[in-house]
Amino acid sequence: MANIVPVTISDALFYKTDPVFQYNEGDQLLVIDGITLPASYRVDFSNHIDNYMAYTVTGDASGAVIPPEILANGNTIYAFYVDESGDTVTTQYRIEIPVIRRPMPEDYVPSPSSHGIINQLTQDVGDLKSDLGDLDDLQTTAKNNLVAAINEAAQSGGGGGGSGSGGIAVVSLASEMTNTSSVYLYNGTETGYTAGHWYFYNTGTSTWTDGGQYTGWETVDTALENFLDENAQEMGTLTVIVGGTAYTYNGSANVSITLPTYNGGVS
Repeated sequence: MANIVPVTISDALFYKTDPVFQYNEGDQLLVIDGITLPASYRVDFSNHIDNYMAYTVTGDASGAVIPPEILANGNTIYAFYVDESGDTVTTQYRIEIPVIRRPMPEDYVPSPSSHGIINQLTQDVGDLKSDLGDLDDLQTTAKNNLVAAINEAAQSGGGGGGSGSGGIAVVSLASEMTNTSSVYLYNGTETGYTAGHWYFYNTGTSTWTDGGQYTGWETVDTALENFLDENAQEMGTLTVIVGGTAYTYNGSANVSITLPTYNGGVS
């Protein structure tokens, strides 16, 4: 059986109801009259006068259920009638509901408020969806989920970096550097590799070579030229593959490298 907690709204902003008992069983219904209410409306219930940590409840013609969790702690309850009809959400009225403390009855069984929890979850999910945006607005072929879209962007050289098309792919394991026609930015912790450095495949030694600290795509161009100029004289003919193009130095002249157009990725 529901217990009615009535309040009549007039010209004021703040109201106070008759007290309710702690541990009351059954629905405790805050019934608002004196104003025209929509078919469903929002009431936030809190034990804090500033609406902190509130339970959001959707009221209807029968009233708004006071969450039993908020009643059971024995503290004063504050109900906030929220107007959501306009472009902005505003709190119209604050209603104070005093609570008379009493010993917990032996047969009292606390039950979570389905109204409060479900409405709060609904609001949280709505906020999350709003923050994530509409998947249909993604500028990728994959639009079914964000992971697929991010992976597509990474493979094509946008966003998180490219692979084999002029972009610089980001890897956390050396074993992920599989395309000798590409360069990689390493961010792992393995011995022999340095996080934040970029690596290219050296065909002279058949190893991935540290190109130094990565601070921008232009550093790759300059560093490769310097590497060839400084090392090929001692090593004889040296070939470096980057972006699908082989650059060979035989010790007779300096090398000038024009890298493929960078189309996204880390910068």
